[in-house]
Amino acid sequence: MSVSVHVYTSITSNYLPKARVLAHSIKKIDPAVQFHLVLSDNLPVGFDLAAEPFDNIIYAQDLVTKNFPQWAFGHEVVEMCTAVKGVALEYIFTHFGAEQVFFFDPDMVVFGRLDELQLRLSTSSIVLTPHLTDPETSDIGILDNEVSSLRHGVFNLGFVGVRNVLEGRRFSRWWSERLLKYCHDDLPMGLFTDQKWVNLAPCFFDDVTVLRSPAFNVATWNVTNRKATGSLEQGILINGEPLGFYHFSGFDSGDQITMLKRYGAHSPLLFTLREWYVAQCERYGQSVLGGMRSKYHHFSNGKPIAKASRLLYRQRIDLQGAFPNPFQGYGTEKAETILRKVFPTAKIARLDTDTTRRKNTLRDTLRDFRAKKIHILLGTQMIAKGLDFPNVTLVGVLNADLSLYAPDFRAGERTFQLLTQVAGRAGRGKMAGEVIIQTSTPHSPSIQFARHHDFYGFVDQELEMRRQFSYPPYTHLALLLARSSHERRAEFTLETLHLKLKENLPEDIILGDPIPSPLTRSHSQFRFQLLLRGPNARVLSRHIKSILDATPTPEDVIVTSDLDAYDLG
Repeated sequence: MSVSVHVYTSITSNYLPKARVLAHSIKKIDPAVQFHLVLSDNLPVGFDLAAEPFDNIIYAQDLVTKNFPQWAFGHEVVEMCTAVKGVALEYIFTHFGAEQVFFFDPDMVVFGRLDELQLRLSTSSIVLTPHLTDPETSDIGILDNEVSSLRHGVFNLGFVGVRNVLEGRRFSRWWSERLLKYCHDDLPMGLFTDQKWVNLAPCFFDDVTVLRSPAFNVATWNVTNRKATGSLEQGILINGEPLGFYHFSGFDSGDQITMLKRYGAHSPLLFTLREWYVAQCERYGQSVLGGMRSKYHHFSNGKPIAKASRLLYRQRIDLQGAFPNPFQGYGTEKAETILRKVFPTAKIARLDTDTTRRKNTLRDTLRDFRAKKIHILLGTQMIAKGLDFPNVTLVGVLNADLSLYAPDFRAGERTFQLLTQVAGRAGRGKMAGEVIIQTSTPHSPSIQFARHHDFYGFVDQELEMRRQFSYPPYTHLALLLARSSHERRAEFTLETLHLKLKENLPEDIILGDPIPSPLTRSHSQFRFQLLLRGPNARVLSRHIKSILDATPTPEDVIVTSDLDAYDLG
């Protein structure tokens, strides 16, 4: 076709091998297509665009030009790669004069029928593919695939085609605006990155075409009703139609092979196709690049950024103003650097997990501080309690309210406890002590009651809050935790248990939604959890036990139940 056709994908550098496989597959079919690589990362050493199947590199920081470090920090890496899809679409329309633009996820391969996609888009403004085009026939298929589509979005946004016409541009502007602000994996809020937004597209925009051919966007979630025949050499057919493009979603997590075994056993060719894809990714550098960490995965000192830290920063405008480049990090190491500039002659020591790795460091540092060989002792919570130094006259607490935002009903109690304990480190001798607390929420009851050493006042208001919202000690609480080295399996297991628990839920039991744990990953295992609350511990534990006993779980998923759990992380 004579129209200007452009394709783009959005990645971090560890997905570069997959993006190469995708780009080569498209260039093989139509060398005239312009392929853009949208990158939320640094390019790896030795990258040479002239030797790549890509025509252009578009950097995320060139698309989000306002407060980019703050915006990027508020997104997990996958969220960021999807959040720039809308602005990248607008950028390609504006800067390259594209008439048709197609987005493909990097873990896709196009095998043919690209001209058919172009033809369908030539008479439409937007072209979409649904996750499913036929109903499932088994309970497990309904839970795995139909319920998942309801939760994560009807359309799979691994593919979208948009034409540069009035209605297409209306869509791209709307989509880019929504994704810049609301592209998060937050199922309780009804959000799943860019995907669920497009549920609204047929309601908001005209000329939306939904491709119901079984040969487009073939993936493990729809192969129940899609049989693969033919061969890689002679061509693959899906339900008798030539394969358009295949989606290898869930490849790195292990979900792809698990779900393929579950639903694709009737199509042995799909396992051959998987082996071919593994070889192609390896050919283009999977072993070398696949384990790379994104530039935005960690702080400047190399420490990984916790999801809870991103969420807190995203919600707190005051933190965004205080820390305009949060990737630089403002922990004890940064505080030490500032203190040394302000007090150049003082002897300063720092105690945290980094400095105490060497044997006896903690003991020796505290001994020197007691002997007045150290003037300023800086540290984490490990120096907040249990220490008795009569000569300490000043204690300072930085960001005293951060613990208030932990997803735990005891957050206020623990903040109050920490502040009263650390305040007790000052003035333990003959000289009076002073405590300075840095906070963005000075009117928080935890901080005000700690300020006045009012233990009884804090207890009264805290108990009243818990009574109103049915938290311990006025009710019992059970924590259900699913963990696995495969993220989607852990999440799906807990979602399945949630549906089972919801059936015949005893009266007075409050069932929470499954969510990622505050500590989302530990010891190479992904963690998801849900909470149940109820006035009767026996009824609560009996209901949980009956569901766990009746619901088989995958071998590599561990599910634990903790009644009256003390730690919710």
